[in-house]
Amino acid sequence: MNNIVKFSVLCSFLLPLTLADCNKDKSGTNPEFSDHVDTVSITLDTLQTYQTIDGFGFFGGQNVWWGDHDLYSPEWADKVINDLGITIWRNEYYSEETGNDANWEKQLPVVRGLTETAHNAGVPLKMIFSVWSPPSSLKCKIENDQRVSGTPHPDGLKNGGALDPAKYKEFAQWLIEGIQKYKDAGADLYAISFQNEPLFTEPYNSCVYRPAWYVEAIDSVIPLVKAVYPRIWFFGAENMLGMEGGKDRQWFYSKAISEDPQAMKYLDIWAVHGYKDGLIPTATSMHADLWKTFRNDFGNGKPIWMTETSGYNDLWLGKKGTNGDHLPGAFDLAMTIHASLYYGHVSAWLWWQGSEMDGITDESMMQGTMKTGKKYAVCKQYFRYIRPGSRMIETEYSDQDSLLVSGFVRRGKVTLILLNLTEKERNLSLSGTGVPDRVEMIMSTLSIYAESQGVFDIKEIILPPQSVVTLVAQ
Repeated sequence: MNNIVKFSVLCSFLLPLTLADCNKDKSGTNPEFSDHVDTVSITLDTLQTYQTIDGFGFFGGQNVWWGDHDLYSPEWADKVINDLGITIWRNEYYSEETGNDANWEKQLPVVRGLTETAHNAGVPLKMIFSVWSPPSSLKCKIENDQRVSGTPHPDGLKNGGALDPAKYKEFAQWLIEGIQKYKDAGADLYAISFQNEPLFTEPYNSCVYRPAWYVEAIDSVIPLVKAVYPRIWFFGAENMLGMEGGKDRQWFYSKAISEDPQAMKYLDIWAVHGYKDGLIPTATSMHADLWKTFRNDFGNGKPIWMTETSGYNDLWLGKKGTNGDHLPGAFDLAMTIHASLYYGHVSAWLWWQGSEMDGITDESMMQGTMKTGKKYAVCKQYFRYIRPGSRMIETEYSDQDSLLVSGFVRRGKVTLILLNLTEKERNLSLSGTGVPDRVEMIMSTLSIYAESQGVFDIKEIILPPQSVVTLVAQ
């Protein structure tokens, strides 16, 4: 969202354990298990599949772009590719202007390093970029909610302004030059967004599009870029899920795009950000409804990506704020990822700033290569084990108030991710198609962080209290 440090003031209504979809089945029981441990019944249907996974990842280098050092190291690239398991990497496309946070020279070692590391590891890493602001020379002033073409935006890259509609060709050429930079570096870009969070005027790099302006830019700019690079995918509009899937969604970008046949033709991927208002993470309890609404209203067969979220502290169960509100932690993040996959059928999920050198903040998940946190562990449970090409399968299970289950199949092998929301152990009773006999169990709890527990018979699996468990078929 922002390429400055974000000040996370979290909403008082954010609840830790309310992702129920009100579709409860009767509880399963199995006399083979001891009476004091609950049993949950899960039915798998590998013949019923949903979205195809494009990947998981984050934004930025080893340190923030506006930092002066430690932007890349081979150890960091190895960590995020081979341990965390990213398969998508998001970046900002900067104009080459004095005073910008970064430039291509600054970014080039990271692009090359990640590309080489992924290649050597056999990882199909997708690189994508978003634009925060076009070059100053392509922007114009906004006055009385209208674009004043030919009148430069007085603050250059910062504080909003608009893309000058008379300069769509120049803007398309600038995007083409950006794609070529990656190509020259040996990194073929997979997809681009021509504007990050187009609703907001911000003191950092930003550019404002009204929904009608955004649609106009899609129709005018994307065909020009695709005439040169037909295989580049475009994603957008990177506005807030709380707006695009909320009760006022008819006023925002997805609605405007969906009503324009040309825009629907040229925009390849829906992309939203997992915030309520551009800063506050959407409450866990709201995610199910927002994702279902967005998917049902705007899906239309296009992939759906969540391309940015943050604002979670690195405590497992979060903490109380000064007003007694719940400030979400790593376990809340696990529920958030589940909601996007299970209810939103998202094909890609990306965190904001992956790494910072000064420490793990609410906006990052690791401190360079020196320290990885609990959020890192939660993301690893998904990133490393749900690989590109996996398809989400049908999972029916009892007690959706206290257990969250998502299942995926790839090359005939099933991976399950289970979140035990209760403070007690749970046994599993699996049935249906594709049930594996033996699984590797990777687990994160209050005291264990994405550690493999070994290979077990599926009937032996017990879910620890308040845990994230990934089961990978052997």
